[in-house]
Amino acid sequence: EIILTLTFEGFVYLSGLRVWNYNESLDMSSAGVSKMKILLDGKPIISPISGNELFWMRRAPGNVCYDFVQDIRFNQQVPQYIYNENTPENVFNPEKLKRFDLYEYPDMPIGFVIQLNIFSTWGDQYYCGLNGIEVYSDTGSKIYFEESSTLTCYIENLTESQHCRYLRLPRKH
Repeated sequence: EIILTLTFEGFVYLSGLRVWNYNESLDMSSAGVSKMKILLDGKPIISPISGNELFWMRRAPGNVCYDFVQDIRFNQQVPQYIYNENTPENVFNPEKLKRFDLYEYPDMPIGFVIQLNIFSTWGDQYYCGLNGIEVYSDTGSKIYFEESSTLTCYIENLTESQHCRYLRLPRKH
């Protein structure tokens, strides 16, 4: 167990933390923090996402030019699914679904980082681009990213020193 203690000079209100996980190289990114507990005055803070004392940390991509930060908010609300009176009650009740032998629960991917590896274009040898990317939740709702979220592109075949100079930051809408 590794313990890191931050001591303030006086009483402070905390709304969250910004954490940069270990990101020296792809091989060394496995040394980053996966799960941690946060205690304030000896009392655990409950993660609004997991509902327990564990805060899950994203694994860094292993690129020092990528400013990989994770915001942990202590007051973030857990998303609640909204069902109306027209929603069939057996859709959300696993006990009622057990009688259907052919039903399979869909596996939704879950994670912290989406990475698109683009291998080719439609013919241009020098430029590659996308006009937009949208991400949707398991309920079909569009997921909006915070302004502080980092969307970063980089060109893989440049040397490490050139790579940092040519870091591309797409426009945020």
